[in-house]
Amino acid sequence: MHGRLNAAPPAEEKSLPDARALVALLRGHARLILTIAAGVVALMAIILFSLTPSYTSTVNILLGPNKSNVLGGESLMAELSMDSPMIDSQVTILKSEALRRRVVEAQRLDEDPEFSGESGGLSGLVRGLFGGETPRSSAPGGTGVGSAQMPMTARQVAALQELGNALEVRRIGVSYVVTVALSSSDPEKAARLANAFAEAYLLDQYEARYEAARRASQWLSDRLDTLREELRVSEQAVETFRTQNNLVESSTGSVTEQQLSELNASLVSIRTEAAEKQAKYEQAQRVIAAGGRIDAIPDVLRSPVISSLRSQEAEVSRREADLVARYGDRHPSVVKVRAELGDIKREVSRESSRVVQNLEHEFSVAKARETALQTNLQALSGRTGADNQLSVQLRELQRVATANKALYESFLSRFKLSEEQTKLDSSEARVVSPALVPTDPSFPSKKLFLGLSVFFGLGLGVGSAMAMEALRSGFRTLAEVEEATQLPALASVPLLKKSELMVDGKSVTPGRFLLVRPLSRFSEALRSVRVGVQMSDVDTPARIVGVTSSVPGEGKSTVSTALALSAAQAVGRVLLIDGDLRRPALTASFGLKERKGLVDHLAGDVPLSEIIFKDPESSLYVIGAGAHTQVPSDLLGSEKMRAFLAQVRELFDYVVVDAAPVAPVVDAIVLSQEVDTVVFVAAWNTTPREMVRRCLQRIEGDRRVAGIVLNKVDHDKAAYYGGEYGYRSDYSSYYQA
Repeated sequence: MHGRLNAAPPAEEKSLPDARALVALLRGHARLILTIAAGVVALMAIILFSLTPSYTSTVNILLGPNKSNVLGGESLMAELSMDSPMIDSQVTILKSEALRRRVVEAQRLDEDPEFSGESGGLSGLVRGLFGGETPRSSAPGGTGVGSAQMPMTARQVAALQELGNALEVRRIGVSYVVTVALSSSDPEKAARLANAFAEAYLLDQYEARYEAARRASQWLSDRLDTLREELRVSEQAVETFRTQNNLVESSTGSVTEQQLSELNASLVSIRTEAAEKQAKYEQAQRVIAAGGRIDAIPDVLRSPVISSLRSQEAEVSRREADLVARYGDRHPSVVKVRAELGDIKREVSRESSRVVQNLEHEFSVAKARETALQTNLQALSGRTGADNQLSVQLRELQRVATANKALYESFLSRFKLSEEQTKLDSSEARVVSPALVPTDPSFPSKKLFLGLSVFFGLGLGVGSAMAMEALRSGFRTLAEVEEATQLPALASVPLLKKSELMVDGKSVTPGRFLLVRPLSRFSEALRSVRVGVQMSDVDTPARIVGVTSSVPGEGKSTVSTALALSAAQAVGRVLLIDGDLRRPALTASFGLKERKGLVDHLAGDVPLSEIIFKDPESSLYVIGAGAHTQVPSDLLGSEKMRAFLAQVRELFDYVVVDAAPVAPVVDAIVLSQEVDTVVFVAAWNTTPREMVRRCLQRIEGDRRVAGIVLNKVDHDKAAYYGGEYGYRSDYSSYYQA
């Protein structure tokens, strides 16, 4: 029964990420990775110590409108609206070529070797690689009044570009603060240039605002001349129209309107007075007509003359009564008093009549005045209609003149304000923290670059290791062998170092190593090969085993010798045949070059007994290659070769044939048809996988190959690559050196 000793891992298991594979890769190429990393770090150290250090100084500028206005009123110079686009625009202005040109000219950077293009070399190259800006156009441009300038020299253009490379302007978060950073090989120069840049920006802003105010003032001046003339013309039109139409104005309007108002007031007053006089007069007439006492009229009673006469009358009446009582009615004194009393009464009557006449006269005068005022009012009313039409035109002219006057006065006020603001208005930006002399270089940061070089070197080393791993064509583990060939991996035979081959002061060949170290890892591997060959077909165990490889140098002869010696220790009579008739390495190792061998038996009449050699150190029988032949493949495929193999099958219990490699010649392919099975040897981490697959395809016959032997395995290195070698240390106690 033929069977595989090992099976390829399931697809699910292979798809799982294997961190150990990555660790194995790193361990396996640790020397390469560390060498590349050390080289990168050393190169970076050389570069860093050869660079001229660069120092960076920063100045912070606060952008914001200047709210203080010592003159009061509205500023004619537009204030900045501090939104994000405006701040970004100010950052662009700070980076502008015009502003850099100011600094170049002010600081005479065209005479500075650092900025005029005379310095460079490695420092300039590295600065360009690590964040330097691309050169900018030298065409003039700018923002302020200093934009129109003379053409620049080549040194100035170089200084302009270098200054742009050394400049960095950025906004701090979402604030109104902008940081201007200047780099230079001289720390004091870096601080000086940073402050110079801030001063240039503030000056540019001030000049721009001053120029705006100057233009506004000039425009206002020109406009004032026009407005002044328009005001003069409109006021002259008002006066001319008033003079031509005799429209004299008072504080309350025109003269006619004022007169009309006064006449109306007088007319109302005189009408009231006339009505009052008429009422008094008519009352007096009714009293007289009724035969009543005239002295009972109110106005008569209020007359001071009547009051005086009544007092006299009362006094005389008292004297009369006193005299009558004293002298009687006929006494002369009484008569005299009575005559005086009559005179007083007649005087009262005359005075009363005079009062009534006065009432009539006053009524007549009031009526006459009312009539006169009414006549005058009617006359003025006719004139007012005409004046109203002229007043409308006059007021229109006055409104024009008033508007021109207001506009002129407003512009005059703004003109005076703009003249003062050109002298007093300050910049909207200010420096909040000036640049200071830096103490530590900003470039190169040795710690940073050395740290980066370590990471870069390790990354490059790992990348190189992965590239080498991707380009690797050899087998490292038995699992890789089985996956690539779909054949059992019989064993991994360790590489024997020179120190291991020295036994008791004598050098031992690898093929005979198991004789002196029967419990070694090497010996156990060959036993695994023998058992694997036997288990490849348990129903019909192979007795004649061919051993071959893809190319020379893979150790097939060593495996053949060790396999035969291992079998000799276990199964009895074992024969080892050197079937590589072109390069008989096995013949040389046993010292059989001068003896007859396989070629002599197949090509001549040399009997089998003469070509068989018994190894004195073991029970192994050996047949060398013998004489040189020109047709090795024909001999190996001949009928005589078949007869020879049939004969040795009868004489020996186990036969091992060391065949030639498959890739260069066809000898092994021919011989594989005559043996029971083939053991294919592949050198660890050396033989290309594709070559192994192609060579296996050339060996015809189903189940012809018993399995693959991975030879020359360096277990010290293989342990780094994981797989079954990662566990070797766990059972190393089972072996003996």
